[in-house]
Amino acid sequence: MKGFKGFNKGLICQPNSAHKKQYAENTVFEEESAKICARGMHFCDHPLNVWSFYPPTDGNEFAEVEAIEEPKTDDDIKYVTKKMKVGAKINIAGLCKAAVDWVFEKTKVSEDTTATTGYRANAATTGYRANAATTGESANAATTGYRANAATTGESANAATTGESANAATTGESANAATTGESANAATTGYRANAATTGYRANAATTGNYANAATTGESANAATTGYRANAATTGESANAATTGYRANAATTGNYANAATTGYRANAATTGESANAATTGESANAATTGYRANAATTGNYANAATTGNYANAAVEGKNSIAAAFGIGGAAKGSLGCWIVAVEHDDNGNIKSVKTALVDGKKIKENTYYKLKRGKFIKAK
Repeated sequence: MKGFKGFNKGLICQPNSAHKKQYAENTVFEEESAKICARGMHFCDHPLNVWSFYPPTDGNEFAEVEAIEEPKTDDDIKYVTKKMKVGAKINIAGLCKAAVDWVFEKTKVSEDTTATTGYRANAATTGYRANAATTGESANAATTGYRANAATTGESANAATTGESANAATTGESANAATTGESANAATTGYRANAATTGYRANAATTGNYANAATTGESANAATTGYRANAATTGESANAATTGYRANAATTGNYANAATTGYRANAATTGESANAATTGESANAATTGYRANAATTGNYANAATTGNYANAAVEGKNSIAAAFGIGGAAKGSLGCWIVAVEHDDNGNIKSVKTALVDGKKIKENTYYKLKRGKFIKAK
């Protein structure tokens, strides 16, 4: 049985436990026994279901796998086997395409508008402006036509579109939506429901618990509101926003912003002029791009920037704002700490200092940088 598996960065699973396991591409692995959530090697049948366990953030990696021995499952979502071949790594765009292919393999192709309501009933269309709709449990809908829509409402029901301006929407639990066309949108509202788009100006939105949204197209947005819901974008000018508890947002494109409002929710950007902002307690914001700013408003929430001319700001108590790049400045509210770095004309570090925002020597909500080893107000 073929499937997909998620890993921590470096193809490692459970790196901080006694069950840490190092994997490698194009390699066969074997264990003594297999039991769901206890022993053996786990994977998912549907490509996007891996995001419920390894969200597309924090450097997590994914690969195609094959269970050489008969796998076991108790929910038809997560499988375990004693013997597995790990194939080549696959990126977010590859997972999106694989999700579309997966749905089409489960459906019967029709040229006309198709609708099904039965349990495990599939609907598929290939025509121009052709729609597919299913309402049964484990029912799949797939379209490939221009402006063709796919919609499912059943539990574990998937929707996939590949046409330009084609939309996919699911409302069932563990339901996935995937689009690869230009200006194509994907939306899910179910528990553990994932949405993925790879097209230009394609949006992904999820509202369910453990629901992830990922986009790879230029100007493509990702938004999540569920508990532990993650949003990730890689396209230029692509934004990611999350509002759920422990919800993370990450962007890698230039001018792409990441924003979170949940408790312990993190935001990270790597593109030029891409900003990261968090409002939850213990939520961190980090940027690495040129002129990319980071701001947090929750208590115990940190903001850090490494790009040149990028500023870091914190407003909550016991928080730290750190600006490590050339020309960067940091500010904080009363009781916070700031970190600033001074560089010479060649970009080498001359000095690094920390200071408490006490309201006297270091004023609150005022940007500071280092000059000749001393804190000065930044313009």
